[in-house]
Amino acid sequence: MVTKRTPPRRLLFLTEWRKHLGISAETMAEAMGVERESIHRMEREQNRMNVEKMARYAEALGIPPEKLWRKPTDQEDVGLTAEERQQATELLKKLVKIENQTGH
Repeated sequence: MVTKRTPPRRLLFLTEWRKHLGISAETMAEAMGVERESIHRMEREQNRMNVEKMARYAEALGIPPEKLWRKPTDQEDVGLTAEERQQATELLKKLVKIENQTGH
């Protein structure tokens, strides 16, 4: 019997946001200062994304990092209160600061 492996659940909607905003992989790579292949790798192998990369990706898109966890087609702000959005933003800022201090 052959067991099919299911792909891991996607946590972020990187490609969807980039395409929703009409940004090519080349333009995204230029904005982030990386190669185009790196953009495709980030989108395909999300387990390699760290907080700093997520923040840089979101900044290049011009959106808050917390939006990367939701589809761009989802109704705006559904499921999060203003307080929860603020907490998520503060948590991401703290994580970026910790990563920058530890060098990871």
